[in-house]
Amino acid sequence: ERTRLTGAQQATPPEVRRAAGVVRGEPILFVDTGAIERDVERIPRVDKARVERNLGGELAIHVTERRPAAWVRRAPDLVAVVDVRGRVLADAAEPPGELPEITGLRAVPSAGREVAPAAVPRVLAQLPPELGLRTARIALDGDAVTLGVRDGPEVRLGLPQGVAAKARAALAVLGSTPGGPPRYIDVRVPSAPVAG
Repeated sequence: ERTRLTGAQQATPPEVRRAAGVVRGEPILFVDTGAIERDVERIPRVDKARVERNLGGELAIHVTERRPAAWVRRAPDLVAVVDVRGRVLADAAEPPGELPEITGLRAVPSAGREVAPAAVPRVLAQLPPELGLRTARIALDGDAVTLGVRDGPEVRLGLPQGVAAKARAALAVLGSTPGGPPRYIDVRVPSAPVAG
């Protein structure tokens, strides 16, 4: 008889209800809650969905949304917003807020699909806040990843592996350079960082 939706902000209630495909008047005991969860999770902005039924005739759909983490230029007047797992959430006319740009990807998929390689946006999740919040750009060149830091140097990570150790090494160099930051910090080998 009733469907109650919680947690949806970017994914609109009509969009969630359409994806759920619940038919009013259907016997509540025959509703496949697992299928509804999977269908709602196909919405690009939805991370997790949980469905509960109440024998009084109410179906509750609880949604946890994905959070934007970066953006990729799709066209001169269009950007794709992605989360830290690399999933494209939506397109926008303008880059969102202070989120970093990802450059160097060969193609930008449609909403609901992941950018390739997905390891590039995942770099953000591994950065400590002191570096992550200052990152303006994540550039991919072949297999190598470079961070563009706001009011700071370029940080050359190399392969997107061991990012936490590389970030700590970059922060140590940033904290120990008197007279302003260097032009670049190379932390491809985090135990032996190079600045220039």
